[in-house]
Amino acid sequence: MLICPKCRTTFSSAMLSTCYRDGERLVDYERFVADEQDPLRNKLIGGKYRLAERVGQGGMGTIYRATQSGLNRPVAVKILKRELNLDPDTVARFHREANAMSMLTHPNTVRVYDFGQTEDGLLYLVMELLGGELLTHRMERPIDVIEAVHMTQQILHSLGEAHRKAIVHRDLKPDNVFVQRPEGHGEPVIKVLDFGIAKVVAPDRRVDQFETQAGTVFGTPRYMSPEQAQGNTLDGRSDLYSVGALLYQMLTERAPFTDEDAVVVMAKHIRELPEPPNRVRPTRAIPNSLNDVVMRALAKDPAARFQEAGEFARALEDCVPDVVRALEAGLSGATKPVRSQRWSYLVLAAVLFGAGYFGVRAYAKLRTANDGLRTTQLEPAAAPPLHPATERVPASAPADAAAHAVAAPAANAPVVNAPVANVPAANAPVVNAPVANVAVDRGSARSEPRSARRSKRAARAAARSSAAPAKPDAPKREPRDAYERFE
Repeated sequence: MLICPKCRTTFSSAMLSTCYRDGERLVDYERFVADEQDPLRNKLIGGKYRLAERVGQGGMGTIYRATQSGLNRPVAVKILKRELNLDPDTVARFHREANAMSMLTHPNTVRVYDFGQTEDGLLYLVMELLGGELLTHRMERPIDVIEAVHMTQQILHSLGEAHRKAIVHRDLKPDNVFVQRPEGHGEPVIKVLDFGIAKVVAPDRRVDQFETQAGTVFGTPRYMSPEQAQGNTLDGRSDLYSVGALLYQMLTERAPFTDEDAVVVMAKHIRELPEPPNRVRPTRAIPNSLNDVVMRALAKDPAARFQEAGEFARALEDCVPDVVRALEAGLSGATKPVRSQRWSYLVLAAVLFGAGYFGVRAYAKLRTANDGLRTTQLEPAAAPPLHPATERVPASAPADAAAHAVAAPAANAPVVNAPVANVPAANAPVVNAPVANVAVDRGSARSEPRSARRSKRAARAAARSSAAPAKPDAPKREPRDAYERFE
């Protein structure tokens, strides 16, 4: 549920972002209730800054929206955590942070107006109030390659001023980069936030990596330089490595190295090389020149990187024409694949599915045909029927059986002068010669009386039964029990 902090109207729809009554930006209802119960709400800080609702919270304190009395100017006030006020070293670090940030006046760096300590010991830092969104939220949507290059250049312009004043940020990450879209600007305006852990690096003073931390190494592992992960001395080139990691993520939608264990990520920053951006996103308009710039910024050796922020920014500017040509060639400037490529993938999937489906069906039909052919070849071929007049008699049959096998009329049947071809004599041996070429007068055979044909069939059957060897009788089995004996 959302609520308007001005008129206190609640809204159940998450699609709304501003109140239709007064145009105020809607906030979360539970967060609003918590802000109402905050003891610092409506408190006057430093005698001239009236605190309102909370707008953010960091590792060292909470940021409030406030109004400066007299000027009626909206500002942001950062209040240090109360439990840290008792530590003298923490208080000293806070004052160094304020002095470091007050030295920075570049338009791409958040401005610091005032700082101090209240009567009850609260440390505060007054900064300009920004409108827009963090780079973390902006990365949730696709970023064009040209826009990513221009945003990175603005970050480098802010760092250029800080490095010239011997200030190292040491914790560049999406949460410390703010994206504004002021009226009259076609492109987003970048503000680099939270130089709270920045160190004033004096030429005659070595920076101890544990000086600005309370028991842990400062920095975010995903964007930490190799020398920072190893606890070595840092300079501006460490920030340039972090900028390269930010640009890498804007182009590919993922950090150079990821893992659930922060120690593993730090080890990868020290030992491994990330995959080039144009290989991670081959459909994007990332020319080789831009790819080389990113990989140079992520070099392990600080001497192999860009030596200053201005050199890095100029290298990116030289890549813009190549990016434009890549866009004109048809590559995508956004991270999502173009529509034509999505359709080509769908068509290819449909073609592969159809080919597989019909291929399986054809294979099944071919296998069925082969099985039928194999069955046909295994079955014995049927012998062609023989005419009764030319029936062959086995060679083992006796001569008188062979003579009876010859088509002869019965004793009481009328004699028909039908031609009989190749009939052997009664005492001649029977030879199993092929009879396929014997011409038979089927019309004459059909004209014989039915009784004659029956006699011939009986004679042939008798000849076959006499020629077949007799099967031995099966041995008689003795009954197994009394019941079987009387059955």
